[in-house]
Amino acid sequence: MATLTGHTGPVETLAFDGTMLATAGDDTTARLWDLNPTSLTRRACTTPTGRLSEDEWHRYLPTFPYQPPCP
Repeated sequence: MATLTGHTGPVETLAFDGTMLATAGDDTTARLWDLNPTSLTRRACTTPTGRLSEDEWHRYLPTFPYQPPCP
């Protein structure tokens, strides 16, 4: 459901602790991604382009009943 961008070459190494993902790329860069559900929801709900419409919800989460993701 999301694309983590930033590396310009293949990702060679990663580590995940349950909420944070660290990646190191062949392009000699490292990235740190906050994957905490609370943080992701807050960012998505404050960024209009980060919200799922009802149609997108049904496309990506077809087995779950629609629930507005933001208050």
